Amino acid sequence: MEVYRTLDAVITTLEESEKIGRARLSCGTLAIIDFYKLKYNKRLEGAQVFKMLFNLEDNTSFAKMPMDVDENGYITLLNELSINSREWSLFKTFLHFGDVPGYKQYLKYRDRPNYNLTNSNLEALQIVCDKFGCIPEFDVLYENFHAISNDYGQQARHPDEDNKGHWQWIKVIAGGHVDSRKGWSYVSSRMGENHSLYDYYRRSWDRCNASEFSNNTDESEASVLNDEQTAMMMNITMQ
Repeated sequence: MEVYRTLDAVITTLEESEKIGRARLSCGTLAIIDFYKLKYNKRLEGAQVFKMLFNLEDNTSFAKMPMDVDENGYITLLNELSINSREWSLFKTFLHFGDVPGYKQYLKYRDRPNYNLTNSNLEALQIVCDKFGCIPEFDVLYENFHAISNDYGQQARHPDEDNKGHWQWIKVIAGGHVDSRKGWSYVSSRMGENHSLYDYYRRSWDRCNASEFSNNTDESEASVLNDEQTAMMMNITMQ
């Protein structure tokens, strides 16, 4: 208990110096706001609305107003913006490291799990940054990630979008069976030229060899593939 009292005293002292503030998140948990670090963080350059919200701008034509607090003295801004603990953690991580969890691993391995993790974190953080009135430095990170992922075909949901052939593709009549044990994953459905609906599946090239695909295709799977598709071991580009 002595440790908590000491910590509380330190925070109180810093609050009085206007360098530290305590806030409540939408989930009710406590968030510590380091105004000094926010004010001099280079990743917040150009984030004028954010600086106004947190009273960080010295040279402004608008009068500085005290931040709203509740009856316990906790800043209410984050709660009012419906920012939860995960989102606030992602925002602080971005300010400190310039990216989000999974980003560096994705750049290194170009794998699907790290892509999914990074994309999820960036989408969540984008909502936060929009609430803060746009963070230009984050926009650069967001655009760079999607430029990279597009280049590697990670978001391709149709053969036409996989310009560099990063995936193997098959299409089947909608609802047809494809053996997921062989690595096939459903990604989209599109209407064909004959007005029939088709499901598109893809998998990594390292999940297949020619003999498996051409000779050992499940009878149930082959029944829903047309003749032109049955023995394809290449990146197809059918409509």
